[in-house]
Amino acid sequence: MIVRVLTELDVMHLRISFSFFALLAFATASHAALARMPNLVGLSIAEAKSYIDQHVLSVYWTGTGDTIAEQKPKAGAKIPGDRILQLTLKQGGNHDHTFPPYDVSKTEPVPSVTGLPLPAARAKLRAAGFQPDPQPPTKVAPDPKSINAVIEQDPPAGAHVPVPAAVRLAVYKPKIFRCPALAGQTIEQAYTALKPLPVKIEYRVVSTHGVIYSPEEMQRLDQKALSHLPVAAQNPESGGDTRPGQTVFLTVRYDPQTTVPALVNRPVREAVLALSAAGLRSHVRGDPEGIVASLEPDAGTSIARRSLVYIESDRDPPPHVPGMLH
Repeated sequence: MIVRVLTELDVMHLRISFSFFALLAFATASHAALARMPNLVGLSIAEAKSYIDQHVLSVYWTGTGDTIAEQKPKAGAKIPGDRILQLTLKQGGNHDHTFPPYDVSKTEPVPSVTGLPLPAARAKLRAAGFQPDPQPPTKVAPDPKSINAVIEQDPPAGAHVPVPAAVRLAVYKPKIFRCPALAGQTIEQAYTALKPLPVKIEYRVVSTHGVIYSPEEMQRLDQKALSHLPVAAQNPESGGDTRPGQTVFLTVRYDPQTTVPALVNRPVREAVLALSAAGLRSHVRGDPEGIVASLEPDAGTSIARRSLVYIESDRDPPPHVPGMLH
């Protein structure tokens, strides 16, 4: 009697276990099947609608007609995480329905942003109610003019998409290269080294005192002598990141010598003009309407152009003493 009861209980447990695992296997298989895209090509939108609704897919499309010509993801592919189904329609087939069978007021055509700078493309998409890709992938730009320009958009322009929807963008990024080492080379050599690169070149002339020559002053300098001066500094630095179209700035130090002119007993205003004509800067100590009493450095001293000369002035010229030279 005991053996018979145990046998019946075992059979019952076996049946329950078998039913449970069979149901689990069926559910797993069903889930796996539902996680894959079926082949919708050739179907009408009405025929595909039940699958679209069942899996809560967001659909956008291009073309017109009643028949699905292409689909993305393709048949057999996993349903993407964003659950977006892209369809291309065509005329054909014996279908009674024309796409879309949904409320058209909930969709908007995607504007064309290809070729626009990224900020302008994002602004245009937002104005139309779409969400631009916050971190678009990039490709190396073929030329500086196309840097940061949109080269691809997905969904494509004209596709009808539920609003708001994300629009993926791809943009050109600049081709980064390393700036060569130019310090110590002459301006002429630096220009030769940079010539093959897609960069602009500018140089500035600085005196030993740190005074930068103006463009007008640079035009008056000996250009041949400048071309043989060594580069003292560069920006970007040697090995620094450089982009197409970027300007490489070169700095050279130039200190041509000149002589402090004799200006004692002359009006201060005349002395200031004379020092400027000699390529020197001036600073007046005393009355700017007075007479030059002394110079620092003294007249006749050989100093670098753009150096500062101090003018000591008096209100009145010194008295004339017979036999003294002034």
